[in-house]
Amino acid sequence: MNRRSVVAVLASLLLWAAGSPAGAAGGTDCLQNPDLVKRAEACQSIVNLRKAPPETLAMAMRELGLIHTQWGDAENAYFFLDGAVALQPSDVTNYTARASSRTAFRDYAKALEDFEHVLKINPSHAGVLASRGYVLGLTGQRRKGIASIGQAIGLDPQRSENYYFRGSLWFELGDLEKAVQDQTLAIRLSDGKQWQHFMSRGAAYYVRGNYRRAIRDLTTVLDLGHELPDVYLMRGTMLQLQEKQNRALADFEKLVAMDPGNACAYNGRCWSLAKLGKLEAALQDCEKALSLNRESTNIFDSRALVHELMGKLDLASADYEKSLSLDAKNQWAIDGLKRVKDLQKTSSP
Repeated sequence: MNRRSVVAVLASLLLWAAGSPAGAAGGTDCLQNPDLVKRAEACQSIVNLRKAPPETLAMAMRELGLIHTQWGDAENAYFFLDGAVALQPSDVTNYTARASSRTAFRDYAKALEDFEHVLKINPSHAGVLASRGYVLGLTGQRRKGIASIGQAIGLDPQRSENYYFRGSLWFELGDLEKAVQDQTLAIRLSDGKQWQHFMSRGAAYYVRGNYRRAIRDLTTVLDLGHELPDVYLMRGTMLQLQEKQNRALADFEKLVAMDPGNACAYNGRCWSLAKLGKLEAALQDCEKALSLNRESTNIFDSRALVHELMGKLDLASADYEKSLSLDAKNQWAIDGLKRVKDLQKTSSP
């Protein structure tokens, strides 16, 4: 798993919270009902009546836009958020909401336009400076993004999201030490209650090769109630590298159940089963993984190992050669093929 795939799990998770002023939510069912469908119905009833004051109507349209964003419905999300902006063009909350929606749908240029509009009205809006910085990072302008988030930290050094955003960009730049430092600050400032912060720091530890700390952080993500496939994939992989195969197997069992179309899940389980000597079950998982993805060197490496442990050296050799045809620099396959060829020579009459 590379840095981009990890960060993709985290993108735009906190933008709305960071860009919104404290206390923006009111006490109506339209704002506070935890059931999105009921909340949408309550907001829609306000819009349908069209007798509410403009600020209330705009609030209902804004919330509908954000709900449709969560549902992945860009057309309706933009319809309602554009309406909120038109009704209350002086309310920066509408622009920050629309920016978060545009970010979720990867319309980064338009999101940045909304953030810039808010900053023209209030250049010291720390939440928007941080959110703008994060979106700049998503467009590849990571240094500019870090500078914008640095401004936000100067204005509001106690806001955990600021460090979370900046840490994510340091991670993207490959400065894992600074990424860990910022995510550690985010964890302290949020009293360890935000799973995203542990996920980000765990990913940085994972890439650094500090598996013990990475496993600890990813376990915290699970303890906080967020069972994510990527958490089981990363933790299971690190447990394998530590030769803790029974624990790794449990993680990949969970991953297979959560995401049965994931080739990495079957490949991971195959590897642990092979290491535990359960070769027939391992081979079945390798075959399943290959039925889902025949372009992965890792899967051919795993099946080669299983064949090698079974003593089927010709099949192992063929798998290592296939792996090398996909990646000629794959050192695991290079070493494996040499080992198998040597075994074939010694076993020849």
